[in-house]
Amino acid sequence: MENPSTPVKRPFFRGQPVFGLIFVLVGLGALYLFGQTVRLACTRQDGGTISCTLQTSAVGLVPLRSATVAGLQSARLGHSCNGGDNCSYRVELVGANGTTAVTDFYSTGKTDKQALADQINRFEQDSAAQTLQAEVPLNPLTVLFCGVFVAAGIFAMFVPMRPGHHYHHH
Repeated sequence: MENPSTPVKRPFFRGQPVFGLIFVLVGLGALYLFGQTVRLACTRQDGGTISCTLQTSAVGLVPLRSATVAGLQSARLGHSCNGGDNCSYRVELVGANGTTAVTDFYSTGKTDKQALADQINRFEQDSAAQTLQAEVPLNPLTVLFCGVFVAAGIFAMFVPMRPGHHYHHH
């Protein structure tokens, strides 16, 4: 039996670095995919045509891409359903060059998305309105979920998990 007071050189990663890293990457990947904020800016041009710019960023910080919708005609609610009432939604802008989705993915929360589509359509119909600024905010639950994954991964890297070793107090 070794003396517990003797210093033992331990590796930097005491846990499962590969397993932990996978968790961290899954968390960050999910945050990149679903933690997107979209800023929508529409301007009415001289001829009455509406041009909109969509700027997508990850977590509101890292710019991912921007898209322009020329000749906005309307906004609508796109949906994807897999069996029964299990549907998810996204807002789609109908413009002169076809349809552009505001977000790449469908998600729950029909009322928020319907409200955004209605806001865009009201702007489109109100010829006195010159500009519209709207934002699709980050879902706080998404951030929480991804944060838990990243934290679990970091924990797994540094905290040793020894299966089969149970310490009993007598």
